[in-house]
Formats: sequence, structure tokens, C-alpha cells
Amino acid sequence: KDLKMKMVKVLVIVMSVSFLFGCVSSPYNSTPKNEDSVKQKISYRYDEFKKVAWLETEEYLGEIENGWNAGVTHHYRAQFNEKGDLNFIQLYMILMSNEWYFIGDIRDSNGSAYNFVKIDRDVVSGGGIHEHFAIIITKDQLLDFSKVDKRFKVLGKKNSGVFNVSKHLSSAFLKRLNQQESN
Repeated sequence: KDLKMKMVKVLVIVMSVSFLFGCVSSPYNSTPKNEDSVKQKISYRYDEFKKVAWLETEEYLGEIENGWNAGVTHHYRAQFNEKGDLNFIQLYMILMSNEWYFIGDIRDSNGSAYNFVKIDRDVVSGGGIHEHFAIIITKDQLLDFSKVDKRFKVLGKKNSGVFNVSKHLSSAFLKRLNQQESN
């Protein structure tokens, strides 16, 4: 009986430490709690060779709500031309799963469709699958996203799933975008 209790204690400790290191080592941000936490992590960089600039948030991880053991990293990015004019705004996403979804569309909870851009699909070490895609949005849509957390459904040939984008992420990016455009 004492041996079983010791084994259970060791197992609990090992699982707790594994969980702790798994959480600490994640390269993605969790859902932002406020705008300030996002503002500090928005970057602007100019590519002198392509003559474009990018305004970008860091990546945030959203869990897929359909039980397929998947997540979606997402971040905003806006591209500017060499004169500083806005070319486009994207909500860029990477679906990470152990199964192919073959994403071809994305809708919000109102059923609204967006300008979908398929970017890449790849298999990563350990057999994980990454599907890169984006939606091109307007400033008015970004303003709408900044008022309430937005629910999106990714639709694929094999699977689909729902995830959320925080209003704090959208609002902080909109404010920084407006600031950039006024410079």
C-alpha cells in the first residue's frame, strides 16, 4: 500500500512539472486581458528591399472549440507602401492540429464571409499540421471587432472549428494603426 502511494505521489509530481514546463515554454501569448498588454507588443518594421512596412501584433493562441485537439494562432498585421499609405489589413492565422482541415473559408457568428487568403500548408516535426491563412479586413470591420470578442468558424473540407479573437487585441491594433496613419 505504501509503495502504491509513493508511486502515485511521484506520478502526480512528474505530471505537475511536465504541465508547468509545457505552459512556460509556449511561444504564444494567451488571450489578452486588456489593451495595454497588447500595445506593448505591437511592432513596426520597414523592409528596405521590398519597400513595404509591416505593423504587427504578436501571436495569440485560441483553442478550437470542436474537440479536434487543435488551436489557432492569430495576429493582426497591416502593410504600408513606401509612402506610408495603408495597403491592407489582415487577421493572419495558423491552424495547428494533428489532422488536416483543408481550410477554405472563414465566417463569423453572424454568418458574414470575409476575403479569405490561403497562404501555406505544412507538416511540422512530430507530425503536426499547420495551415496558414488570413482574412483581409477593412478598418470598419476592425472597429467592429474592437467592440466585442469576435467568434470565427474555420471551414475546411475535412473539419471545421470555432475560435475567439479578443476585442482587446482588435482595439489595441486599431488604435496603433490609426496612430501610424497619422504620422
